[in-house]
Amino acid sequence: MSISKNYDFILTWSLDDEHYGRRSIWNPTWENVKEKLDMLRTQGTGGVTLKANPDNHGKKNKIISVEGQEWYFQIIFIDISNGKSIERQTFDRSLPARMKEFPDEDWDERRLFRDFDLAYQVFKEFFETQSVSSPRIV
Repeated sequence: MSISKNYDFILTWSLDDEHYGRRSIWNPTWENVKEKLDMLRTQGTGGVTLKANPDNHGKKNKIISVEGQEWYFQIIFIDISNGKSIERQTFDRSLPARMKEFPDEDWDERRLFRDFDLAYQVFKEFFETQSVSSPRIV
């Protein structure tokens, strides 16, 4: 699939990155995105965000973000439907409602995952289509 010419991408991250620190890359390649996801997978804590920014800056942006704490991860996908932002997240209804305690904040365990391949899959799909179809993102 080719990337829509109506979209530019902005890749941002908050990782322990000795080469770049906390920065952004405009119009990243898939290899740039994968490099930052690999860093998050290795470090276990931080975040990577990919924003599809329409040429018409008056429109809302589509955004996919993965955040991690202590090798627990959650994904948030912000989509646009009928001109309104819709937020979808990783969520597992089969798990009981409990909170996972972290130093910075507590996260709902139903939103967390440890199999980082999910992050690669949804970021790749978003990079190619500006959408996410995973049943794990609700």
